[in-house]
Amino acid sequence: MVRPFRLFGQGRIYGSVPGTAQGRPRPGIYVSGLREYPGSLISESWLSDKFFELRDAIEKLSETQQEAFFVWCDHHNNDISEEDADDLISSFEDEYQGEYKDEEDYAYEIVEECYDLPEFAKTYFDYSAFARDLFMTDYWMDNGFVFRCA
Repeated sequence: MVRPFRLFGQGRIYGSVPGTAQGRPRPGIYVSGLREYPGSLISESWLSDKFFELRDAIEKLSETQQEAFFVWCDHHNNDISEEDADDLISSFEDEYQGEYKDEEDYAYEIVEECYDLPEFAKTYFDYSAFARDLFMTDYWMDNGFVFRCA
């Protein structure tokens, strides 16, 4: 899984590192651990205009939310180098439901929060079937993260 943004302030990007071009120093940008960054934001010789804007927006999320954000981006095939950072975060926050052990765990929480069932009825409730129905159309889960379908 790609988790680049929590590394940004930790010495991973260096500016003006001298290189050699025919024996002369040349200024440039040196990026270590390039595989940790989304290819749509950075490469060996290119840096997206949205790089720092998106980094700043994502750093406001918790570490778990940052992981979920990249799962969400992969699922939607979002081109994070082109879209507005605030719009991306807002859409993600609208769809992100949280991290759960499995689909049934999420279904159990929905029943607890949304339905006023007496305790005896909860013992007969089929959480597995309810989870199956929820995730057929309204929700999707990947890597433990649950999202509402847009």
